[in-house]
Amino acid sequence: PPTSAAPSVTPSASLSPTVSPSGGLPAGWSLRKDPVGFALPIPKGWTRSAGGTWVRYSDPNGVGELTIDRTDTPGSDAAKAWRDIEPARHRLVKNYENLGIRTIDCRWRTCADWDWLETREGTRIQVRNRGFVTAHNRGFALRWEVAHKDWDTSLPDFEMIFREFVPDRQD
Repeated sequence: PPTSAAPSVTPSASLSPTVSPSGGLPAGWSLRKDPVGFALPIPKGWTRSAGGTWVRYSDPNGVGELTIDRTDTPGSDAAKAWRDIEPARHRLVKNYENLGIRTIDCRWRTCADWDWLETREGTRIQVRNRGFVTAHNRGFALRWEVAHKDWDTSLPDFEMIFREFVPDRQD
């Protein structure tokens, strides 16, 4: 995400946990109403930082991160948006390897995944950046980043986060 403003860090304990609309989350998770308006499941103990249009929840004990970015001017094709910005990723991360961009079915107007690998502080990281549009004036990207070795076991967590995500705007 853009980082023009210095991020503010808030301990996750200060966020307001609520009950999941689908009747419960796995142990160690809670549905959080973020101060900017959306709600989503977050592992207990993860810390929050924010800047500009993004919010990040980070695992204090590892490399796991979930970044939520939002826009008031979403496009109509999430996969095209990823393809348009993908070439710049090479300059932004170390050892970038594109694993693919694909449109996926979802409950929102358009939805696409962009997967890649990168190296950060000596650790190979796998990333899924899921873009979707919930309203004519709201688009989101959920970027899930974990150690490559943990990818397969962590992917169900990402899918749960996406499934339970409640946007601040939808139409």
